[in-house]
Amino acid sequence: MYVGEFRSEYKRAARVRAKMGRVARGEEADAPAAYRVLLFSGDDLAGVARRIEGMTGAPATVAEGDRIRADLTAAQIEELTGWGEVHWVEPYTAPQLWNNISVRTNMMNVSNVWSVMGLTGNGQTIAVCDTGLDTGNTTTLHKDFTNRVTGYGWSNGVYNRRTSWADGDSHGTHVAGSVLGNGTMSTGLYKGVAYAANLLMQGVQADLNGIPADLSTLFKQAYDNKARIHSDSWGYDDHGYYNSDSRAVDQYVWSNKTMLILFSAGNSGTDANSDGIVDPDSVGSPGTAKNCLTVGAAENYRTGSSTYGVAWPADFPADPIFSDKISEPYDTYQGLAAFSSRGPCDDGRIKPDLVAPGTFIASTRSRASTNTGWGVVSANTNYLYNGGTSMATPLTAGAAALARQWVMTSGGVADPTAALLKALLLNGARNMAPGQYGTGAAQEIPATRPSGGQGWGHVDLYNTLKPAPTQTLDLYDTYSLGTGQTNTFTYVVQTGSTNKFILTMVYADYWGTAGSGKQLVNDLDLTVVKPSGTTNYANGRTSEDATNNVEMIEFAADEAGTYTVRVAGRNVPSGGTQSYALVVRGPKYNASASSRAGMGAIPYADAGGTGVTFRTWAPNASSVNVKGSWNSWGTAKDLYPDAGGGTWSVDLTNAAAGHEYKFYVNGAAKKDPRGYRVTSSAGNSIIYDQSAFDWGAETNFSRIWRNDLVIYEMHVGSYNAEDWLPSTFDECLEKIAHLKALGVSAVEVMPVNEFAGDRSWGYNPADPFAIESAFGGADGFKRFVRACHTNGIAVLVDVVHNHYGPSDLDLWRFDGWFQDVYGGIYFYNDWRAVTDWGNTRPDYGRP
Repeated sequence: MYVGEFRSEYKRAARVRAKMGRVARGEEADAPAAYRVLLFSGDDLAGVARRIEGMTGAPATVAEGDRIRADLTAAQIEELTGWGEVHWVEPYTAPQLWNNISVRTNMMNVSNVWSVMGLTGNGQTIAVCDTGLDTGNTTTLHKDFTNRVTGYGWSNGVYNRRTSWADGDSHGTHVAGSVLGNGTMSTGLYKGVAYAANLLMQGVQADLNGIPADLSTLFKQAYDNKARIHSDSWGYDDHGYYNSDSRAVDQYVWSNKTMLILFSAGNSGTDANSDGIVDPDSVGSPGTAKNCLTVGAAENYRTGSSTYGVAWPADFPADPIFSDKISEPYDTYQGLAAFSSRGPCDDGRIKPDLVAPGTFIASTRSRASTNTGWGVVSANTNYLYNGGTSMATPLTAGAAALARQWVMTSGGVADPTAALLKALLLNGARNMAPGQYGTGAAQEIPATRPSGGQGWGHVDLYNTLKPAPTQTLDLYDTYSLGTGQTNTFTYVVQTGSTNKFILTMVYADYWGTAGSGKQLVNDLDLTVVKPSGTTNYANGRTSEDATNNVEMIEFAADEAGTYTVRVAGRNVPSGGTQSYALVVRGPKYNASASSRAGMGAIPYADAGGTGVTFRTWAPNASSVNVKGSWNSWGTAKDLYPDAGGGTWSVDLTNAAAGHEYKFYVNGAAKKDPRGYRVTSSAGNSIIYDQSAFDWGAETNFSRIWRNDLVIYEMHVGSYNAEDWLPSTFDECLEKIAHLKALGVSAVEVMPVNEFAGDRSWGYNPADPFAIESAFGGADGFKRFVRACHTNGIAVLVDVVHNHYGPSDLDLWRFDGWFQDVYGGIYFYNDWRAVTDWGNTRPDYGRP
């Protein structure tokens, strides 16, 4: 605490001091401008207003309470800040009353997601547990929610369909509007983030008595009604404690991994020791849960607000917080709301996870309540202002809904886990360091994240979903590990630069024990080894993090070469294997066509490294790329034209045998014409390593003279079938002794190339290089051949190249070119194509 003379210069805001400096140096004329003068006491209002009028020759524009607004010169400010009644002088600008302040590019960056990416929350359902929603009647409901709401009334911890879900407090209505109000009553000005989403409102009454003792019943009602995002702006003021509700949240998400639950961090931030810094360890439960997304509050940007010292003098008695505006930055940088609860939790885990605007948020007002929050919007009384982490949380829930919509429609993940959505939002968050108070003793936010104030950063949705042209964004959502197991991913950087890698791993951990000194149960670790061999650890540490189930690594890709990403299961004692999500944002690999030989998908392990070469023939295509399960069907990888011949290729270092993939030729999904394995004729290709099969020891099999052949024609699917299911190669081997007893010296298998469906004679091939998946695929066929040779039996294969398909035929018009009614590059495009089974005779001269 400062004790001493309160000098005149201490009463001038930074922008006031800057203006006076420019005037003194002759860089700016001393023209009058609008300022707000704050007094120590409203009792002095009339006297100070008269003195200002005498000094300026004009009456004050506003004189009310302890505030005066007047047009002043720099010289006049220097004079009046010497008056004992004056507490503070700051520039005045007209307030803006729009809710899209929170979603602007310098805040949550949602407006670009709306206008550029076209995301609105359409198809998403978001649950809100709060005090209720407006009238609680869908026929009279606030028009910002028309036809998009299902309401459930809870009272005394129990849901009853007769219980009202009307909002007698206005808190719930305000929260819901921030999530998904469409702004109808304000011609779109006060629009929520996911304004086309559906709302499931769980009204738990003004005093929250409806919240059940077992939170799983609350979450289950939402989940069963298709909600996959649950927003909760309530909690308990128990400062970092992991209580039974925290445990219930973790237990539910562990068991229902696609349910993202958000909780507000709380509003218990204070400066109790008067050092000008908000104290740590004030996050409330259930926001202390590991598996929820906990949201703190940053300052919004609305002019005209009071300071923290004026609003809460006992909580924030010292500068710089005392003089900081509640919804304006102290300097040019956005800062945290002083009241926002800080981490860490009692066991050292970082909370909150993210922050979003939480001061003077404009949103919908309940007509069933007289509560006006932080004030009614004067220009439109259907809305009011409110503040707190309660307001930051629904904004983030709306952002999560837009992220989920993008992941499902463009990110290649049909049913994303909560861990993936959380990892994605954190990965693209904006680091707010150093905050608004500079880099001195009162620095608000450390340079290295995470920290107990901002967590991993401020929501920045456009940056999250739309990486820069020089960056790639990969999503992994299908991996899991046991103790001692490791997953490895590699990324190649051609030229070192300042372009950053940001990697974020999140997992829904097994639930902890309330009161335990350590809540992390299953411990996974994220590391990155640079080309030089240097290991980068998560969360700014110099060793593995054994505390958090959220880990981030960010660093400049300043070395050329291969970066090795590892996720390791250090200790997984509970619940079987531990699944996780990983998001990688990094320098785009400026690949070129592959110099390696081969067509299709060819795994390699040579002096150049390991990976897979993809090559396909598409001479008329304008673009070819490939997607696959190596990054959960995320960002597509471009193929590049080879020199002549019409083929396209690329080497991918993070693809491997067993991964599924498809080519996208001019945007159309196609199986690989040279694919050796497929999931089915209507499914995906599978990378297959031809050299991996173990043929075993040498046999005495030798070629049989044709005049000595005793041939048995075999239809694999029916040879040893039961219950109308096709038999496999392995099941056919069960009767190999029968063949030997018959004196058979060769088996001729009827066509075994992949065909449409699972039951066929095989004369309708769809994939000429793949073996029918229902029979056991390529490895099953190799086992069959190996066993036959071991028993001295030759294997002959019936093939069909007179016609293909016609069903499930991805070869048809493969690169978009065709003539008349014919099939394009892989088929004749004249009378020669005609067969009794369609115009599908292949052109034998094609690659």
